[in-house]
Amino acid sequence: MRSTIANWKGDVIKLEDWGPKKLGYVIRKNIEGRYFLLDYLAIADLVREIERNLRLHDQILKFQTVKVNDRVSSETAPAGKTAKISEPSFPPEGPRKEEQEKAQTEGAEGK
Repeated sequence: MRSTIANWKGDVIKLEDWGPKKLGYVIRKNIEGRYFLLDYLAIADLVREIERNLRLHDQILKFQTVKVNDRVSSETAPAGKTAKISEPSFPPEGPRKEEQEKAQTEGAEGK
């Protein structure tokens, strides 16, 4: 896997072996599997190539690819170190102040 990433000019940030764990359900008559976490920087074509390679290996039961962030570069995540990825900014949960005020005035008018 590392050679594929290196050939495509990607960077491996972190590779963790989480060890053997019980699977949530039986997969191909297996009740236990070995889990790995691989963080890497890559272009879209490299992600497709990695997924293709994972599908071809019979020993790999399942895998999941998750896009973490668009704005990560090799400078912010040097190889062999954990990447510092900025948290995405989400709007605050719940109704906004204007919506709360509107709901309060509508409630007062209905009384």
